[in-house]
Parts: sequence; C-alpha cells; structure tokens
Amino acid sequence: MARINLFLPDEQLQRFDREAEQEGVSRSRLIQKAMEDYLERVKQEQEEARRRAEMETACRTMDTLAQKLGTWDPGPALRDAREARYGAGWKKDHSAVQESPPKKRRRA
Repeated sequence: MARINLFLPDEQLQRFDREAEQEGVSRSRLIQKAMEDYLERVKQEQEEARRRAEMETACRTMDTLAQKLGTWDPGPALRDAREARYGAGWKKDHSAVQESPPKKRRRA
C-alpha cells in the first residue's frame, strides 16, 4: 500500500477527525472511503456523459433520416402486412380493427 503526504488546513483536519471518530474508523480509512466515493462518482458522471452523447447522436441520426424520408403514411404498409398475415378478407374478419388517419409527427 502506498503512503502519501497530505496538507490540510487545521480546521478541515479537525472536522475530518471528528467525522472519523463518529464513523468509528481511522483517518486513513475515512480518506480512502472519500476517495473511493469520489472516483465512483466521477466514473458514473463520465458514463452518463457518454450515454447522453450516444443518445444525442442517435437523435440527430433519426432527425436526418426523418428529413430524408419526409412524411410517410404507414397505413398502406400496415394494410399490406395484415393482408399477408390474415389474407385478403382480413377486414371482414377483423371488423373491430379501425383504421385511423396517420398522425403527424411533432418536431421538437
């Protein structure tokens, strides 16, 4: 285990010693714990930043695709898929299925 020298203001060291006493641990153990907590928090923040950047990239990619595709009515594709699955008379057999007009996408 490595040894380090650490310079702290007297008041901060006193507060730290009181905290170590309350926790029932040595000063060294409290410093180790504080460093572990700090490093874990930094790791989580970096991971969150990486995930956020990936999501922003994905959103930009989807926006670019949406612009290239323009408005698209999924109705015909759904009808074709239903016909392929249920046969040409699917609408008679599934009269409870109501087709609704395509919804317009809102842009954020």
